[in-house]
Amino acid sequence: MKRNELAGKRILPGLWKLGERTYLVRVQVQSRRRVRSRKRVLDNVSLADAIRYRDALKASLVTLTASPREVLLSAAPAPLAPVATPCEATHLELVGTFASSWLERKIARGDLAESTADRYAVALDRVSDRILQLPLDVVTDEMIEAWLIAARREGFEPTTVNGWLSVLRQMFAASPLEQNPASNVKPLKVPTNLEEPNALPPEELKRLLRALRDIDPTLESMAWVLALTGMRWQEVSALYVTDLDFKRGVILIRRKVSRGKIVPTTKTNKARTVGLPPVLAGLFEAQQTRRSEDGYTGPLVFPSSVGKPILNSRMSSAMKKARERAGISQTFTSHGFRRSVTDMLRQSGVDSTTSAAIIGHDTERMRRHYSTVDPREVLAASEKLAELLEG
Repeated sequence: MKRNELAGKRILPGLWKLGERTYLVRVQVQSRRRVRSRKRVLDNVSLADAIRYRDALKASLVTLTASPREVLLSAAPAPLAPVATPCEATHLELVGTFASSWLERKIARGDLAESTADRYAVALDRVSDRILQLPLDVVTDEMIEAWLIAARREGFEPTTVNGWLSVLRQMFAASPLEQNPASNVKPLKVPTNLEEPNALPPEELKRLLRALRDIDPTLESMAWVLALTGMRWQEVSALYVTDLDFKRGVILIRRKVSRGKIVPTTKTNKARTVGLPPVLAGLFEAQQTRRSEDGYTGPLVFPSSVGKPILNSRMSSAMKKARERAGISQTFTSHGFRRSVTDMLRQSGVDSTTSAAIIGHDTERMRRHYSTVDPREVLAASEKLAELLEG
């Protein structure tokens, strides 16, 4: 259930207030094999009762051996993190209460895109209930560490758990605490497959691009844009014809696709410029011909058959076929083009400031702040990449 589908106000992770004494409880537990979720509407109950029922419902999902009622009547379930008893009275609010208000403020300020806000809400939903029910100044790094370990044992991937930890750090950093209890907690180690770095050398990239040509010419053109500019998929799929500046030889990046809709911003909330070498100009002309033959008159460079942005799932399916035809056994996704471009820029001797401006990473932030990359520089960089792939 999505946040905008709830007819109520989210007051705590997994808890929405629908009326004066009416609450919606939604919990979700993921095991190694499946995700289990339950939701219940509670009428004529207090907030404390709703919180207890939420915890009991989650405990019943974890064990699958008891109903929420049986859990409530039995001893309290074992905590996911150590529960500390405060040595002195605290005037600070509960973690869960502060977390909810913090997220609401960020959404109201417009600091978060809708998809990011949902991701933050999920992260806070995943925090141990025992932590959420403690005052802010009672939580310790040991508790957070225990929560991370418990989440890992439940089967969640390290990258997922580390994302939750990042949100928790931000939340505590915004609290009145002088010391952030999450700042000293190390993220879980993420296994790295060095044999499959999701990047291809130029020779294999060329074979992949040739294979895509026979599968889907439109996707081949999009793949060339990815391979020569390092653009993100959601940026390529949101390109307008007006973003192509053939006179200066550049592509303007100033929008992206988010949840199937085009929004006038980028992931970093910064516009940037990448080169438009002759090989891309030719592909864009061919794409314009296909658009005209299909009768499409909208602004998109790469529209789907119904005139909307092309989904990444279509590219993923085509990439899988192309890898098989090209004899490439390792995993390679559309995001891998960005990794490959980063490698090729370095190999081509493109300076780091220009590379950072092309890729759109926030690395060497101060150098970029005091540097201006001329359009001729990004065009020259893209032409060097084209030489690698066309040669």
